[in-house]
Amino acid sequence: MALSRIAWVPLIEEELARTPGTVDAYLIDEIGKMECHCPQFIEAVYRLLEAPVPLVASIALRGGGFITEVKNRPDVQVVEVTHANRDELPARIGECLRGSAQHSPG
Repeated sequence: MALSRIAWVPLIEEELARTPGTVDAYLIDEIGKMECHCPQFIEAVYRLLEAPVPLVASIALRGGGFITEVKNRPDVQVVEVTHANRDELPARIGECLRGSAQHSPG
């Protein structure tokens, strides 16, 4: 497990160092319980949350600590994926991202 964590740390650093304006959005497949055992992951998510670039992430339904902290941020919108809404979510997320881009400086 530790090796897989170390392997993606340089990738995260490379992405976070990109020139402003060259990234439209960041995507995280999951902020889950296992990911929260990696301090580098938590630090990267904090940096992404503070960045001016939109972040789209899946996050564990349950979990405390960092998971709860992210969900409770005033700048985070949590949408539960269900069978009823999962087909419409890509378009809905796309609309949110387009709206975010229109309100960004530059």
